[in-house]
Amino acid sequence: TLFRSLGPGKCVLVLKEVLGMVINAAYKPGRVLRELQQVEDPQWDFQEETLKAKYKGKTYRATVKIVRLSEQAADFCRKVCAKLECCPNLFSRTLVTDTCPENCSVHTKTKYTYYYGKRKTITKPPVLHGNADSGQM
Repeated sequence: TLFRSLGPGKCVLVLKEVLGMVINAAYKPGRVLRELQQVEDPQWDFQEETLKAKYKGKTYRATVKIVRLSEQAADFCRKVCAKLECCPNLFSRTLVTDTCPENCSVHTKTKYTYYYGKRKTITKPPVLHGNADSGQM
């Protein structure tokens, strides 16, 4: 489980370490940091922590709300994963073995590519009709 692999320790510190690992593993860490700022729930007992992301030689900092109580950690982890549009079991308090119950392997990455990827349109040159040698079109 999450707390055994990174703990033991206070809930906030363990989750801060997890979020730091997720940020550092991201293709665009600054974007992940920005998404994490938006994760919150009014019912959480949270603590604000400053997280850092490095990207192309620049360091970005943001204040993120992290739950204090281990009872709220599972909900926090699921909401973070949902916000990042990744498998809800990417990190959690329960160990997921070989087969993910969310069946993530069959999902496509189209949603990610559509919203975050650079969509390039390929324009084809116009097709010329007729004989190109005679100068007629």
